[in-house]
Amino acid sequence: MPFSLRSRMIISQLVVQSQFQRQNLFADNRTRMLVFLREQVTQAVNDSMHNENGTGNTKTRSVYPIRIPFTRPEIAAHLGCSVRTVNRTVQELAKENMIYLNKGKIFISEPQTKKLL
Repeated sequence: MPFSLRSRMIISQLVVQSQFQRQNLFADNRTRMLVFLREQVTQAVNDSMHNENGTGNTKTRSVYPIRIPFTRPEIAAHLGCSVRTVNRTVQELAKENMIYLNKGKIFISEPQTKKLL
């Protein structure tokens, strides 16, 4: 019996999420958050390069600052920790100037990206 498109999308998301959790099973919360942020930055940069090449637009538009498009509960679910732990880790990273916060949203500037990568 064929799966619907929605079912396939959910299964692929679960596979990716479980791979992430297996790879970072014994990592501390800070390390898991940094890996997550690195993946988000890489994806945002790749998406912007793909969009520029796909449209044929020769103007280079800066991808920075990068906004992390997830809520804290979504990040917590992805990392396998509590929202409180995510909040603490985000505050620590902001103090260390690895990220910056604006109205509760997580952003990463170009110099901060170099620290993450």
